[in-house]
Amino acid sequence: MNRIFLFLLFFLAHGVANAGCPIITDGSTQITTCDQTFSGSVIVTGVGSNFSTRTRGDITLYVRTTGSDGNDNMCLNVESPCLTISYALSRVPHYIDHQVVVDIGAGTFDGFVVSSFDIAYVGRLWIKGATGAPTLTTGTATGTATGGDIDTCTDSGQEWTANELRGKIVEIGTEYMVITGNTETSMELAGRLSGSCSGEDYSIVEQKTTINPIVLGNFGTGAVLVNNMRCAGIPVDPTDHKWSVDLGSYVIRDFKMSNASADFGIAVINTGGGIIDRNYVDGSDKDAASLGIWVRDIDIPMYVRHNFATGWEHGIRVESVRNMESMYGNYTYGNEMGVRVKHAKTVQLDDMVAESNTQRGISLINVSYALGGYVKSNNNGIGFCTRNSTSVKVTNGSMSNNTLFGVALENSFLRIRSMSGTGNGQFGLYVNVDATAVIDDTTSVTGSSGDATLNGGVTALDWGVDFPDNGDIVVNLDTGARCERDDTGSDDE
Repeated sequence: MNRIFLFLLFFLAHGVANAGCPIITDGSTQITTCDQTFSGSVIVTGVGSNFSTRTRGDITLYVRTTGSDGNDNMCLNVESPCLTISYALSRVPHYIDHQVVVDIGAGTFDGFVVSSFDIAYVGRLWIKGATGAPTLTTGTATGTATGGDIDTCTDSGQEWTANELRGKIVEIGTEYMVITGNTETSMELAGRLSGSCSGEDYSIVEQKTTINPIVLGNFGTGAVLVNNMRCAGIPVDPTDHKWSVDLGSYVIRDFKMSNASADFGIAVINTGGGIIDRNYVDGSDKDAASLGIWVRDIDIPMYVRHNFATGWEHGIRVESVRNMESMYGNYTYGNEMGVRVKHAKTVQLDDMVAESNTQRGISLINVSYALGGYVKSNNNGIGFCTRNSTSVKVTNGSMSNNTLFGVALENSFLRIRSMSGTGNGQFGLYVNVDATAVIDDTTSVTGSSGDATLNGGVTALDWGVDFPDNGDIVVNLDTGARCERDDTGSDDE
């Protein structure tokens, strides 16, 4: 009797657990029990449900609409792919010390959760969709630019339909940018190329992998959730909790998703830093609050790059982040707010374009330090707004056609260099209570009521009249607002 009882315990501890073991091989040796150790792609240790897996080499798993999740499919062969992304992720080792790629083909798939992996600083988890040429009404997806600059491409031989390319990706050599709009013969880019586009071959692509939103527990309904992962950055000074700047322990790339019936498109919450890159997230049609890309509670550097992001509420929302290392080349369109960053220690904003947002294009709240360059925020309520922020610097910004102000700040320090913009409904620069703005001789952002105001619009200031020389200062004693001209380029605050 005791022997039978012990046998049943052994069977339950081994046989049942084995069916769900997330184990990966190199394709030639397949581990069949959770308590074995092999010299293939992984090491597996432990007994029953108390097992761990670790990569021993680079791995690629394949997911296709024609795949299968049955028969313990390991997803390692493109000829025998998995059917669902969730199943493929269940086969990935817990400890990732190498490059692990989840290669997802064209088609429509259910949403998925990336959670509980332990990624070493030498490892990376890639989850990437498929791209291909779009079907265009007129014109072609490839060609050679006959003109352009670092942020525009012109092809005089094209006949594109106006703005049909918006949100797609243009690839030029090894570089790629989101297209913010187009005419029959030209494209505008949400970013700067390393050199002129003129004379360069280009290809226009779009995401061919579509992710449908699903219910993701307490976080609501969304397409992708990254949560509760340990991502070990490279410590530069462990005693001061400083990390290297280019980590990216995981990559979510090349997906198309509509969060029109969801709370968010992509959410990265309470986890290590990674890269959200080249995704098309459209949530502008939802009748309630929705977010395109949502980043929250991150300690290690996070990167959000080259995404088209819309949400009924915010295109990109970032909150409670220690280091938002790079928000580069993103395009937000048609939200209440294009980008909102709240409670962040450091934020890097570069080549951001926010258009046609009803309230604010870019909003920073309670940010310790923010640095931005080549930021465009047009056709919003307020182009760029910062409140309760310690130190913000924006270089080469363009704030035009906003219904209220080009730039607004309250209880913040803002240094702007080469800030331009016209057609703003009231003022180019609105400096409110206990705020300081430092401008330079190239500041030219204007509004229909005046260039700037320090007292809620009661008094209008003029760049040429009130700040004709370097060192000129205007202070309003009632509001504590201050504006100073400094042409030296000093970053001393």
